[in-house]
Amino acid sequence: MGVVLRFLMEARARRRRRRAATYLAAGRADKAIKLHERKLADNERKLGADHPLTLRSRGMIAQAYQAAGRTDEAIALLESALADTERIMGADNPATLGTRALLAQVYLAAGRTDEAIALLEPTLADSERILGTAHLTTAGSRLILAEAYRAAGRADEAIAQYVRMHADNERILGTDHLTTLGSRLVLAVAYQDAGRTGEAIALLESALADSERTLGTDHPFTNGAREHLAALTGKPTRGNGT
Repeated sequence: MGVVLRFLMEARARRRRRRAATYLAAGRADKAIKLHERKLADNERKLGADHPLTLRSRGMIAQAYQAAGRTDEAIALLESALADTERIMGADNPATLGTRALLAQVYLAAGRTDEAIALLEPTLADSERILGTAHLTTAGSRLILAEAYRAAGRADEAIAQYVRMHADNERILGTDHLTTLGSRLVLAVAYQDAGRTGEAIALLESALADSERTLGTDHPFTNGAREHLAALTGKPTRGNGT
């Protein structure tokens, strides 16, 4: 394929992905599915079934299927895409690791928690080894695994992953980053669910104070932290944590 043709195809693919993402964000999964299916057909015809862009298109359709509630179809498509990605690119390829994490996420959404955990544990270990702790696939795998442990009633293991996730966010992004504040809130909720109320309250108070300082008293995240703290303590809170 010529350089110009490849450039035009990739530019067109980016535009189509942006449109599909817009449709998903607006709750119009059917529109996103049609765009991704069209892209998959184009890739299969022009690039072949085993091309990395074709495999990527299958993963995007699967995400749209999941958003539309077509979970069984999403799982079938991702299982097929994972097998092909491992065969073509190898087990340690970043695309393979990302597909494994995505399949585990859909397993979890389908209530297949044990299968999600069985897939995620080695995926997280491989992602840390190959991509490093700062990579999005590693961070995403850790979060999904924590949620899977939580769904399985394995609270201590879930908290251990949330603690590691929050520590990584603080180290990589800084204490005031919105993602770091969010991981602190998630950890507080996990403590609450595990009956570790004192730790949950302390973490929520810290998250609320930092959120008011960095984001403002009326920011949606600040309001969310305030509401969680009030629900846990039974005491209403206002601006500046009072």
